Amino acid sequence: MVEESLVRTVEVSNTSEVYTTTVTAEITPTSSTFAVSGCAGELGPQTACTLSITFTPPAFDQFTADLTVTGIFSDTTFTEPITVTHTVPITGTGVYEVTASALEGTYGTEILYGGAPGGFGNKKGKVYIGGLKQKVDSWENTQVRIIVTKFKGLATDTPYDVSIQWKPKGSKTTNTIDLPGAFTLRKPEINPINTQSGSVGDEITINGMWFGTKKGKVYIGDQKCKVISWNMEPTTGISTLTFVVHKKLGAGKYFLEVENKIGRSLSFGFEVK
Repeated sequence: MVEESLVRTVEVSNTSEVYTTTVTAEITPTSSTFAVSGCAGELGPQTACTLSITFTPPAFDQFTADLTVTGIFSDTTFTEPITVTHTVPITGTGVYEVTASALEGTYGTEILYGGAPGGFGNKKGKVYIGGLKQKVDSWENTQVRIIVTKFKGLATDTPYDVSIQWKPKGSKTTNTIDLPGAFTLRKPEINPINTQSGSVGDEITINGMWFGTKKGKVYIGDQKCKVISWNMEPTTGISTLTFVVHKKLGAGKYFLEVENKIGRSLSFGFEVK
């Protein structure tokens, strides 16, 4: 969504050492985008007051206006009132506060983006993570769903910028939403397993995070074990897999590792009986 409002203040001073002035302030052109309040009425000599300018953007765009502050000095010593006017330009940019269903993940992670004012349009656009175009699974006016499929050259555990780009219907201009540091690529993570040991031929189930949606590999020591099942919930990253303890492994303690298209997990202790 667009940021609801932003308030900035400006100090107005009467530098006269003798005369009082009547202050007015207005913004042109008149609209609901900018509003000004405060500082209305008389301002004595050598005193100041504060104007509050409220910016309420109706859309993702840059907006400009003029702030005009007028001081009218009238005194019996003056033949006519003296008017002092200052006009300054003001600008503001409406920005998106886009929501993301996930800020980290791995190969196959699904992310849902929403919150664009006026919508994303119904014509499919593009989404980039770290400059790499990802797979757009669905594109609707209210939300965009992507699947992380491109990662070559991206380091794990590093936040990357996300860019959502589309052209509104009938427009030649591309709308772009940049989300700094909005996605971090993760390697598989193994949670403590219920069975930290097993015999040759045993089926062992382990769980963790970020295994990926495509079947990867399981190693005990330097032996690649047969993977029977491999699953990751694509929106949360919660993962589970089942493998068979390799027949060539002798009794002893080994490192257990899980590998997917992103990389290998940290080693986890496993004892072959």
